[in-house]
Amino acid sequence: NTEIKVELNVDLSCQSCVDTVTKEIKDKLKNTKIIKSDLQDQKFILQGTDLTMDILDTIKNTGREVSICGISPIENNNNNNNKDNNIEESQQHIVDGAAVCSLGIIEGWEKGCGGSGGEGSKGVYGVVRLLKASKEKTLFEGRVTGLKPGKHSLVVHQFGNLTSGCDNVGEPYISNKQSNNIFSDNNNNSNIDTAKGNKCREIINKIIGTSLVKQDGKAEFRVLSEKYEFWDLIGRSIVLHSQDAKYADTHKESKPESDNILGERIACGVICRAALVGQNPKKICPCD
Repeated sequence: NTEIKVELNVDLSCQSCVDTVTKEIKDKLKNTKIIKSDLQDQKFILQGTDLTMDILDTIKNTGREVSICGISPIENNNNNNNKDNNIEESQQHIVDGAAVCSLGIIEGWEKGCGGSGGEGSKGVYGVVRLLKASKEKTLFEGRVTGLKPGKHSLVVHQFGNLTSGCDNVGEPYISNKQSNNIFSDNNNNSNIDTAKGNKCREIINKIIGTSLVKQDGKAEFRVLSEKYEFWDLIGRSIVLHSQDAKYADTHKESKPESDNILGERIACGVICRAALVGQNPKKICPCD
């Protein structure tokens, strides 16, 4: 339930446009509230827990062009016993860290941090946004479309090298935080006495989140993770793995050991630093 702030550039030409967008947001996004709307600057600032892709779709349904120009996570000060539901700005802490990762291929877009395109199976595309929600936690949220029914998982990989598609991004990345905690829980699961079992558990522990894709072909994620140091993720990659849906037309003679557990690499992209609310004066963001 971690709330975030989203700053949007919206094509607004009159007060009626503002009213139309405002009504659509209030009617369709039950977990989001409007913090600010500005006709002159053509901006909306929202706060809530709805997926950013749902926010974009909702505003696009009004016939307006819209793009995200900044996102900031919000940390509520729970030590203040304020009974008023309206949390004042002075009681919130904006943590400075945001990133974006575009998964899959968009025709005509450059791959990597210089553009927005990633790599992957034809027709598969999505955007995952990362937010430094607190000193210890990172929020991963987004949606991937064009998928086949079945279980799909998001995993951070070592490198951001997309020159050979998703094959050059290395193995799943393990941070110092993970290496210190993989076998430190108090469950009986830690009593694995074989090297193969330990390796399997280590790989599974690297999964950010798993989504069971249905006939609509969508995988949606909103996961608060303590597995990574936020700034250590910039320049690495996120890979979407399919654990039981088959995409490849040909069988690979050799593949990384981790893929035997996580499944086929369906799409990938580079994790790039993104603007916080108030940092991006641009009117168009290619990541959207």
